[in-house]
Amino acid sequence: VVAVRCGSVRVIGSQNFTVLDACRKRAQVDPDRLGGLVAHALWQTPQGWLILGVRDPGTHTPLLARMQDRAIAWKIDVPDGNPLLADEGGPSPVALAGDLVIAGYTLQKDNRQFIGAFALSDGARRWHVEVPGGKRVDRAAAAGKQLLLYAAGSIFVLDVTTGALLRTIGPAPAP
Repeated sequence: VVAVRCGSVRVIGSQNFTVLDACRKRAQVDPDRLGGLVAHALWQTPQGWLILGVRDPGTHTPLLARMQDRAIAWKIDVPDGNPLLADEGGPSPVALAGDLVIAGYTLQKDNRQFIGAFALSDGARRWHVEVPGGKRVDRAAAAGKQLLLYAAGSIFVLDVTTGALLRTIGPAPAP
């Protein structure tokens, strides 16, 4: 998977220069002109570019989309239910697990975090679960049929196909 972050940077000092927007340069995608979303990052997959970003205009809620042949094939809110209850900003964490995109978000009111799995082909939500103990995930990675979440000093191992907790390495989550 090729991953690029969107946005350019202008550096001013003894030498002035601009680091070009990788989304525009490498992917040939304008992250600000995608119709209802703003891209924060693009991941190139065999099915096309996966877009990690936010809804725009309006509240910048976490959003996933996939571009194929220069057009948006699908887009979906990462939060299950009312997206306005989620913190603003792109989905976090995000991982690829075979033909699934795993993406998370945090609720504004109580800081609980949730993870969902989406089919890369059509964006269909496959499952949605709360992170064990409601902890904030620092890192996520897929390994075979398992999803590894590192949160609050523990590693939670989830089944990629169902989201079920298989085991915990480290302190167990509070009930």
